[in-house]
Amino acid sequence: MEILSISQKENLFNTINDFLCLLYQKDEMALKKQFDLDKARYDEIIEDLMSDDILLKKLTLAPRDIIFELPNENRAIFDIWCFETKVSNQYEYGIEACIYADNQETDYTLVGAFTFENEDIRFGLHFFRL
Repeated sequence: MEILSISQKENLFNTINDFLCLLYQKDEMALKKQFDLDKARYDEIIEDLMSDDILLKKLTLAPRDIIFELPNENRAIFDIWCFETKVSNQYEYGIEACIYADNQETDYTLVGAFTFENEDIRFGLHFFRL
């Protein structure tokens, strides 16, 4: 199993916050370019999040000090797991992270996956879970 360094976790934290910021801005073109998010998937995500008016608020991950210093056994604050893909024999990671809106914890959890390509993170959102 491949363990992530603090630097890699920080980079992932920043990457996901960038993704959430682009969602809040509804910047479909930037999401497509930076995260390979196609129009159908983008529309689905926006529709799901607009049903609770959560996109009217700025979305972020939990604050750094909560993520990197305080364990929480009741909820996935920033949980990462690793698995090796059979096809390419490279590591892929899953992530679950608590979502905040306007600096307040929500009931939403981001569920996604990521890989490293030449030290760059390729993040893909699977869904938001309530």
